[in-house]
Amino acid sequence: MLLDAKQQSKPLNDLTKEDKDFIYRNLLTLFMDWNGSDSATDENQRADIQMAVFYCIGLLDQVKSNKAAE
Repeated sequence: MLLDAKQQSKPLNDLTKEDKDFIYRNLLTLFMDWNGSDSATDENQRADIQMAVFYCIGLLDQVKSNKAAE
């Protein structure tokens, strides 16, 4: 499933559960594939990318929990 141009520009609050699941799955897959590659040799870069991935996942979780509280 690819996101079309409309979906790519949605605010986080407007993402559906399917959109969020797609983003979660692909962020984690991308990170795990990269982490095991030859490109992931620099420890500082690895830590920076890991922090960025988990920051994005944290944003998705925050939106999900804010919606549940409403």
